Formats: sequence, structure tokens, C-alpha cells
Amino acid sequence: MLMSFFIPNSAAESKNYNIFGLAQLLWIVIPLAILIVACLIFRNRKKEGRISLIILASTMLLLRVLKYFVFKPFVWDEGWEQIVPFELCTIMSWIFPFTVYFKTNKLNTFIYPLGIIGGVVTLAYSEWIFNGRGLDFNKFESLIIHWILIAIPYIKVAMGEFSFKIKEIYRPFLALSIILLYSAIANAYITPGANHNYLRSNPLPFQIPGLHHLFTLGLIGIVFMLLMYLPFVKFKKVK
Repeated sequence: MLMSFFIPNSAAESKNYNIFGLAQLLWIVIPLAILIVACLIFRNRKKEGRISLIILASTMLLLRVLKYFVFKPFVWDEGWEQIVPFELCTIMSWIFPFTVYFKTNKLNTFIYPLGIIGGVVTLAYSEWIFNGRGLDFNKFESLIIHWILIAIPYIKVAMGEFSFKIKEIYRPFLALSIILLYSAIANAYITPGANHNYLRSNPLPFQIPGLHHLFTLGLIGIVFMLLMYLPFVKFKKVK
């Protein structure tokens, strides 16, 4: 029954999903509840937390390898332009597993907030996933990957291995600037006409009047980043 609901194609069905429908709501609420419980558990059990992180990182890496080096070239007959990562989430998904396998504390402050934002935005407005028919391997893999992008940093926060420090908030902005420059070059020269990281056109169903869509996305990104760091601000120091 679960396979029929979440991956109907696997049950030889063709069920139409709509964005903001029940399936998407469950894909947000259920994993979020699991993540909250996991953070509460691993706060006092670092050994179990470390095992869970390795499982998550290995799952992410395995799914990425299957998708990009098996399905894309051999099943979907896609060229190297669709295999090389240009999107924020895709880039982060290749880097995140190695932040679990190795000690990369300084790097984590640059990339973990970006991975969380990428995961949250995709899950909250998964138009290409839920505004279509069925959840095939490509969509199912994307949902899992974007949840792991959120889970790894917050489990590390719970274990005391990572923290959001307001004085370091410039670091993810710096990393994002580098990624956007890379995406702009890809849009112009590597994959002409592409819309990597939405630099060419607006993915949102709304636009702030009088502003270019990049300013709209930028303002949303800044607000989101500040909200992400807000719970960790020590207000007595701010005062």
C-alpha cells in the first residue's frame, strides 16, 4: 500500500500528484518528525549518532552514483552536460558525504547552511516532483537526497559537532557567491540557455513588483538565512 501511494509507478499505476497535495504534505511532516526524534536521541548518544550519519552519507552517495553514473548515461541516455553538477543542491549532495567520513569542520560552516536551504526550498516547492504523474526513481531519489541535506547538519548540531555562529554567517554567503558565478558561466558557455540556480528565469509563482527575480530570490535567501541562525544567537551578547 505504501509503495502504491509513494511510488505508484512501481505498482504499475499512474497516479497524478499535485503540488501541496497530501503526498507532499506527508513527505514533509513524516521525515521532519523522524529528524526531530533522531536529534533528541542522538543528543546524548554520540556513538549511535555517528552510525546514523554514516548510513545517511552512504545512502546519499550510493543514490547519487546510481543516478548520475548508471541511470543518466545508460538508462536515460543523457550527455555529460546532465551529469556534471551545476545546481546548488547537486553540488552539496556530492560534498556532504565526505563531511561525515572526514573531519571538515571549517568547510562545514560554508556549506551546511546552503545544503539546508536547498533541501527546504525543494521540499517546500517541489513543483517538478509533485506536479506530475507518479513518483519514479528520479523523483524518489531527489526527495531522499534533499531530506538528507537537511538531516546531516542538524544531527551534527544535536551531537555538538556543528553550530550556527552568527559571526560566521558571511561564510555561506561567500560559498553561494562562488557557486552562482560557476552557474552563470555554465548557463552562458557550458550549457547555453540553461537556468542553473534560476539565474535566467524565476521559478516562483510570484514576483515582487518592480524587482528583478534575482532580487526577489536574494531577499528570500537572506531572510531564510537569518531565520536559520536566529535560534542560535546569544541575545545577551547582541545587547
